[in-house]
Amino acid sequence: MSIPKLELLAAVIGTRLVQSVKTSLNIHSIQTFYWTDSKVVLCWIKNSGTWKTFVNNRIKEIHSSSSKKDWYCVPSQMNAADIASRGCNAQTLFSLCWWKGPIWLKNRASWPDTKDSDFKDALELLLKRENLQLRRICL
Repeated sequence: MSIPKLELLAAVIGTRLVQSVKTSLNIHSIQTFYWTDSKVVLCWIKNSGTWKTFVNNRIKEIHSSSSKKDWYCVPSQMNAADIASRGCNAQTLFSLCWWKGPIWLKNRASWPDTKDSDFKDALELLLKRENLQLRRICL
């Protein structure tokens, strides 16, 4: 399975988790913001398209419990969730923003600004790669 599809599954799990927490705490009306560092996943979520079956079914599930406008892109270098995956010891991890979140997250005016064209470029690159892989398989 490709990395973008795995990241899409993470987005699905995230929306399921949010729904579970909202139901458990009976707080359905609270506004929720979803973050991903995958431009391809964000493009799939924010744009209507005729995606392949796997992607289409996951996007339908995401849209059933979240709104397109609630999804945002965080650049990988600003993603606190990536710190643990880059490799660091426990003492370093404890002292980093991983426990409280990044400072920019607390002030909406400081949120990273990304353009829709950035996502479309990433998706076009993925589609070119998939077509190239398909050609290799067929040859």
